[in-house]
Amino acid sequence: MKCKKKQTLQEQIEEAMEENTNFDNIAKKSTTPHDTNIECPHCNKTIDFDALLNKYGPEGLYEIADKLKEIADKDVQDALLSSQPLPTTLSEAVDYFIPAFKGMEEDFKRSEDSFAGFCHSQLSGGIGMQIRNTLDLWNDKSTMHNHMKNVQKVAHPEDMSDKILREIYKKVKASNPNI
Repeated sequence: MKCKKKQTLQEQIEEAMEENTNFDNIAKKSTTPHDTNIECPHCNKTIDFDALLNKYGPEGLYEIADKLKEIADKDVQDALLSSQPLPTTLSEAVDYFIPAFKGMEEDFKRSEDSFAGFCHSQLSGGIGMQIRNTLDLWNDKSTMHNHMKNVQKVAHPEDMSDKILREIYKKVKASNPNI
């Protein structure tokens, strides 16, 4: 029985692993028996955990888990982007990104400069870079790039994302003065 997505989850995993990984140096057998099976959410077919463990070894399963997380993260990001149109103005961009800052209340206790610096650093996971990439700010033909350049008078994409971050900071602080 096949998934509605043309392959079972196990087939997708095996195909991805065959294409991307060489397991010659990974132990193929486990000394610990597992009676846990995984059910494919698309077709309800059971995936034999021991078969995967024997085929790829423990290290291989960690690699599979990492790949699945990457795929899931991209799927979630793609779903969010496709569910709402990209912003075309600064105020739309602020409203678009504010939900992504939920749970970061402690970071809004910083000064505006410190908050912006943190968001541009790798410590934050590169929030400024994510904003530039999501809004296609490096593309001088994108609507948002042109708005930032012509209306907001900000010329460089890094300065554009900085302006968006500072406006997010101001709006969140204004709506919740206790942070």
